[in-house]
Amino acid sequence: MTSDTLKYYSENSKNYFETTKSIVISEQIDRFLSFVDNKGELIIDLGCGSGNSLKYIIEKEYTPVGADYSDELIALAKKYSGADIFNLDLEDISAVNKMISDKKIKHLFASASLLHLKKNVFIKFFDEIEFAGVFFFSVKEGTGESLDPAGRFFAYYTKEELDDILRQRFETIYFDRNEDKLGRGNNWLSYILKLKTCK
Repeated sequence: MTSDTLKYYSENSKNYFETTKSIVISEQIDRFLSFVDNKGELIIDLGCGSGNSLKYIIEKEYTPVGADYSDELIALAKKYSGADIFNLDLEDISAVNKMISDKKIKHLFASASLLHLKKNVFIKFFDEIEFAGVFFFSVKEGTGESLDPAGRFFAYYTKEELDDILRQRFETIYFDRNEDKLGRGNNWLSYILKLKTCK
């Protein structure tokens, strides 16, 4: 996450929290959870934002923890969701893998968070990430990289581009294209993956 993107989420944490806390991609989360064999297996929400998905996953009686990079958002999301949330920079892939290993996390969930990584970092993330279960992520459909009017960095992807990045290490067990619930344009591309080495 760029420094300006982090600054945006830190300075606008309360407004972002209030805007997003009630928006739950329940259909996509339910589909992801259907691939989680045991409700006791630990799930990490990478870039958990307002904690909206964490709260929903807990209500479904699964076992999630969160990670985000804004202390201000973490404080709000902890109070809202009741989940443990850790400060984690998703650009530091070795730190992400260490947390997955140390906490014995099996499943990964990353809704609308990896799109803040520059494309070369995004590719590195998928080249190096290690986990034992299933992995849901979603990004905005489009091309290139840009800053929005607030200074937030976004990378956009086509399905073909993502398939090229993923095909070497991952098996895609579900793909979907969804409209943006806030009407901001750009469809969302959602994947559920497992590593090809996983049995």
